Amino acid sequence: NETSAVERKNFTKIFNFSDPIIEKFGKFESIDIKLKIKPESDEEATLWANWLLENQIQEFMFPQIFKNYKNQISSKFQGFNIELKTVKEISEVLISKMFTEEISKDFWFIQAPLDIFPINFGGDE
Repeated sequence: NETSAVERKNFTKIFNFSDPIIEKFGKFESIDIKLKIKPESDEEATLWANWLLENQIQEFMFPQIFKNYKNQISSKFQGFNIELKTVKEISEVLISKMFTEEISKDFWFIQAPLDIFPINFGGDE
């Protein structure tokens, strides 16, 4: 909850120390420290992975593209037991975001048709 979207996407947290002062050494210039971050639990990893999946979708969800997205995201959470959402669950999230105007309705055609009615074949044709 304390990370920004950029930090979650990059698995890093930036800490800013504005004009730090060290006793007997004085005042120093401001500094940013970038640290690698990871989830604390399987539950947090699942929430994080599904957030990444929802925010990765920018095109029609042909079965193989969706599978590739899931594999890419799963590989970022080695050592965690995560459960990624199905196409139907992701579709419901995207539709909900369109209704609440979290994402633009101008792009409904990118995701809606195949997310709601996925094509059931193995290829990307």
